[in-house]
Amino acid sequence: MEDTKPQKRTKEDDIRKTTNISSISKDQQSTEAVGDSSHSEAPEPILKFKCELCNLNETYHYFGKSQPWSIKTTLFEDAYISKDPFSMPQKKQLLILGSKCSMCEVDVCVGPKCSLFFSKRFCKHCAFKNITYFPSQIQMKINKNFGQ
Repeated sequence: MEDTKPQKRTKEDDIRKTTNISSISKDQQSTEAVGDSSHSEAPEPILKFKCELCNLNETYHYFGKSQPWSIKTTLFEDAYISKDPFSMPQKKQLLILGSKCSMCEVDVCVGPKCSLFFSKRFCKHCAFKNITYFPSQIQMKINKNFGQ
């Protein structure tokens, strides 16, 4: 008798769908793990981040709190993360490009004119709308950076 339960989707499934990568056999995975260069590695999918406020457009490698290539770093928020192209590969440094506004879910960069992090990420519009809920020092920062 066959099991007819629906299968759970994973991030790998989504990436394969968006990049049309077929699944790799277990033999290919094991030979790649030991460094056999006869099998070509599948290219990393190209993921694009775009700030909705300043239109910063950049490639990112991971969205989340702890990226797989730098286990020492865990963020306070899910963020769009890119490998630092200016650092040595063995240092595994990263660049935080942006995140989603915790209120309106808009993608915003970490630039001081676009967003503010105060326990959560806020786009300039949501920060300005809710300015009275922030401490006075943060209110001054909002007025300075996002003043209209």
